[in-house]
Amino acid sequence: MMNFLKRLTFSSKFYKHSTVIRSLCNLNNFGENDYNFHELLTPDPEYDALRRNYIVDGRKAHSVLVCQPYIRFPTDIDDKPKSTPQLQLKESISLIHSIPKWRVSDAGLFGVNDFHKPLFFSEKTVEEIDGRIKGSSTTGLFIAADRLLGKQQYELENVLKVPVFDRYSIILEIFKNHATSAEAQIQLGLAEILYLKSRVNQYAPEVRGDKYSTGKTAGGSGMTARQRYRKLLESRTKVLKKASEKLEANKERLRLRRKELQYPIVSVIGYTNSGKTSLIKALSQDGKLSPEDRLFATLEVTAHPVKLPSLRKVLFLDSVGFIANIPKELIDSFNVTFKEVANSDLLLHIYDASHPDLANQKFTVLKTLDYLKFNPNLVSSMINVANKIDLIDDSSSENSTAIEEGDIPVSVTEGQNLKSLIEKIDTKLTQVTGQQIVKVKVPNGGEELSWLHRETTIQSIEPDADANFLIVRATMNDVQRKRFVAYFRRGKK
Repeated sequence: MMNFLKRLTFSSKFYKHSTVIRSLCNLNNFGENDYNFHELLTPDPEYDALRRNYIVDGRKAHSVLVCQPYIRFPTDIDDKPKSTPQLQLKESISLIHSIPKWRVSDAGLFGVNDFHKPLFFSEKTVEEIDGRIKGSSTTGLFIAADRLLGKQQYELENVLKVPVFDRYSIILEIFKNHATSAEAQIQLGLAEILYLKSRVNQYAPEVRGDKYSTGKTAGGSGMTARQRYRKLLESRTKVLKKASEKLEANKERLRLRRKELQYPIVSVIGYTNSGKTSLIKALSQDGKLSPEDRLFATLEVTAHPVKLPSLRKVLFLDSVGFIANIPKELIDSFNVTFKEVANSDLLLHIYDASHPDLANQKFTVLKTLDYLKFNPNLVSSMINVANKIDLIDDSSSENSTAIEEGDIPVSVTEGQNLKSLIEKIDTKLTQVTGQQIVKVKVPNGGEELSWLHRETTIQSIEPDADANFLIVRATMNDVQRKRFVAYFRRGKK
């Protein structure tokens, strides 16, 4: 298997001398030198105070009670769970464990008839939660609904005397810990603002020690505190959107450059922690990649070169993983990242075939692609990869039947079936791009060689047995092949 993987990757000589490939892989900071993105992200005391008031402060250690709500009697088909409350609770617990210094003090399932009560739960359920908090070391409450109303959060904190978090705010904090590039930080900033706007617009009371008057004017400005914070958020939104547009323009230039050079793009997508980064590391043998067994370990797009069996040079993109039950606004905030993936030539959907919540995870990925309006042709040509098949045992036999016909079963950690996968990718790319590696014999130093350099992507040049000729391997589509034949064999274009 190791010999096979070595044949897939570029040689050390290629990495050393190919500045083109390095520039095409430089997605995270492409163009950042001509625009000071990090200057936009400097601390703003007023904004930071507002943020602390409504969003998780992950710098503090917390012992959290995790409450997983579920609808007792769903009536609308869209409300019927694609998962089970028990599996949802397990994922909610893993979200808390993804924040450094946080631990779970207690966890439980809590049935509700709807999500619209002033305290979210019934008074009886709130009394039960209050008893659990007072009888433990709990310092925070995580209600694993996608987003609480501002008033619900405030009323619960008044009654329970601990900070209350929803799924949106917890995921924001996890993202914050992993957002290292300007791209990730700008998109995270936009996601935060959408969350804060909903809080300021719904309710702006005294919370967690910070006073926000909803009626009195503030600071002699003639504006109420709510009006002042709305203005602050609007101003910050404009700055970050401008930066986001600049990032997108930079990425568009890079996409055009890749298109000119005919480098196909394969984007690896999937539910968070399904093995995307591990797969790319196995195929590219990129020693800099460090897959982590945690949620949202990857936030921004990264590119990694791979050489396929046909000798075609391609770029594999790694990106943020999907997850169920998050507000659409959070997805929208990462538009720059998802647009990069949407412009791929081929999608590789990797899923954890051993996961007990597999059906829900696959459903979530497809539902997210539909929401993002990915090209139907791109989705229909997607290769599905069933990872972690080495972990499927008799107790998870249902998962083995969930591997649909045409899916490629693999074990990335064991290197199992990767050869079949990479051959499938090679074949599929030929189908979707029309590009093939064409081997031609041309005169050494002749016009044919100049044409190939100018019009195609040269993969390799080797001497022929006849010193007057060279053997050239070049990437061509149907149009280029026909033009080459017409120009050099028939003497006309």
